[in-house]
Amino acid sequence: MAVPSLLSGTRPAPGAIPSVVDYPQNLFTLLSATYRMNVVEEVTDLCPDEVCGGTAAPAGGDTMAALRDAAVVYGHQAVPDPWASRLPVVTRSWGGFAVAATTPRAPRPRWARSPSPTA
Repeated sequence: MAVPSLLSGTRPAPGAIPSVVDYPQNLFTLLSATYRMNVVEEVTDLCPDEVCGGTAAPAGGDTMAALRDAAVVYGHQAVPDPWASRLPVVTRSWGGFAVAATTPRAPRPRWARSPSPTA
């Protein structure tokens, strides 16, 4: 609830959601008469449509990307440690974990490779 409080200058009311409905007077509405707004709100909806032109992300977004990210996060919780270290890192961004995993990696040094099974 920090973003609505910062943009409106008021403490959040119990049960308030980060939208223009609960925070009608905020920084966007205050500056809209003198500034052009270039706003992208991923989580909040504090900029009214008449000010920002309905810049909210489309409902649903990229469902497959969200499912891939959820699978990576689930893997970190469910897979034993030796194998979890092979999963993409999830602590460096808010999403796109599976995309980062498809980027080519540098080859591992010969000494770091596991020995090949012998017949």
